[in-house]
Amino acid sequence: MATGAWDATPLMTAVLTRDECAIGMAQQLLRDNQFFRMVEKKMETQNLRATRALIHIPEEYECIRNHPSVEFAMPMASGSPDLVFSDEENGVIAVKNGEEILYASLYWRARYAVNNLAKIHYITPVTDRIANIYIETEIADSDMHYTRPDWVNLGFVGWREWYEGIHSAHAGEELAIVRIPEGVPFTPGEESSYTGRARYYKMEYGNYLVAMNSTADETFMLEIPAGKWINLSAGKEEVKGQCMEVPPVSTLVLYKKYETKRIKTRAGSLIEIIFYLIWHPEKPEEISLFRFYSPFAID
Repeated sequence: MATGAWDATPLMTAVLTRDECAIGMAQQLLRDNQFFRMVEKKMETQNLRATRALIHIPEEYECIRNHPSVEFAMPMASGSPDLVFSDEENGVIAVKNGEEILYASLYWRARYAVNNLAKIHYITPVTDRIANIYIETEIADSDMHYTRPDWVNLGFVGWREWYEGIHSAHAGEELAIVRIPEGVPFTPGEESSYTGRARYYKMEYGNYLVAMNSTADETFMLEIPAGKWINLSAGKEEVKGQCMEVPPVSTLVLYKKYETKRIKTRAGSLIEIIFYLIWHPEKPEEISLFRFYSPFAID
């Protein structure tokens, strides 16, 4: 479904290969009203290569529009089964949990050393969040370190520094470099895909707890915080106990279920709700639904 490439179109792959999955994706692209938006963006590219690709779009559109419907849906499409995908070598996960979707890169832009940062994209029917968050890691230390430079524009390249007189609060911080595989030439300060890879990652975001073991022969123990958790990696089984094993080359994705406290009021009185929040400030996240019954009755 590439459209950013000058020489490609959103429907090119499906039309040329006639692959059933690719056609199903293309048909979903039309159903979701994403196709013409992508064409509009392509038309903003003013060069001959993009124009040449646009020539094929009308016939490609007719081909997909008139093709018999293919029973296929993208994994994250509404109505598709829940899933947990993980790639321990590259440190990424994709989770579909009902109407919630969570993507995460667990060693985001750790090109020079371990930075304990993850990039997440969290999507619900009413929310779309992108964030860089702190995570915990365990590494195979190499006794080598990387000293953060005084870069303020991009934290991973120094050739786009345009702001004179501004300095980074992180300048001078020392970050650990993991053990580099034998035979791979490396000098601290060089960019490498190996320098920031951890043996074990632990990420908490919202109701999600993720533990990833990237090793081939070690087992880690994940301590489970208090609360009711379900294991999305194992068919939503309820988690029992205070810790779980994370075997080699595996990922656990747990989801915390909050119990809903119900406030019963005669007419949904905001005053009663406010007083309840004042009396119970310690766990406001548990108050997610308000049911209206008799006055001043609180479950």
